This record gives sequence, structure tokens and C-alpha cells, in this order.
Amino acid sequence: MAARLSLLNRPRRPLGCGGGEVFIFPNFMILPQAGNAQMYRARPDPSDPDRCIFEIYSTKTYPASTKPPRATAERVTELGDPAQLLLIPRQDLGNIPRIQKGLHSRGIQHTWLAADQEKIILNMHQELDRYLRAGNWKEGGT
Repeated sequence: MAARLSLLNRPRRPLGCGGGEVFIFPNFMILPQAGNAQMYRARPDPSDPDRCIFEIYSTKTYPASTKPPRATAERVTELGDPAQLLLIPRQDLGNIPRIQKGLHSRGIQHTWLAADQEKIILNMHQELDRYLRAGNWKEGGT
């Protein structure tokens, strides 16, 4: 009989890899925790290169004896409203207008990624470049 591993006996390394974030091609990030996960998905706005459609998914595990509630979708209309967004996503999304302003300034000549935390962004873009160079895409489709 195979031994069963509990959460307490499992190696901790997988959740700690890359700072705890997991990026999935192309712009989907999972922030796993024990018993829940937060997921971010960013898609380009088809009409404005300075905007995106940003989705946040929150998941939670329930005991087998508990029927999980039906998932609901909530639309955020005010990024600064604590009733609509918790602190971390509110801070993350609140940075975007300042970042965009800096990227459009006449003084910007280069951009640099942080040495540790932003390696995952560089890796994602390198993977996108590799994928496109290999011709693994179709015009107007996947």
C-alpha cells in the first residue's frame, strides 16, 4: 500500500519556487497558499494598448462534508474601494497609472527588471519569444 502524504509531510519547495508565484502562459499567475489560491489574469484591451482586462480569481478548499457555495463574479468599479478589493490587489492595481506615466515619459531610455522577483516576467517573455520563433501559432487564432 502506497504511503499517503499529508500537507504537513509534503516538501515545502514547490510552493516556495519563484517566490511562491506560478506563471502560466501567457499572462496567468497563481499565488498558491495552503487551502486557497488567488489567481490573476491580464488580457490586452483590444482598443487601447495602455489598458487591460484584469481578472482576479479567489479559490478556497472545503472539507469533503461541506458543499461549496456557488461561485460568483463581481465587477470592480472603483479600484480604491476596500469593499471591492482587498489591500494587496488594491496596492498592485493602484501602481499601474504611475507605472504607465513613467513608461510614457520622454526621459525613459531603458527598463530594468528587479533581480529576483521579476525574473518570472523575463522568463515568461523569453518563453513567448521562443514560442513565436518556433511558429507555434496561427494568424487570427491560437
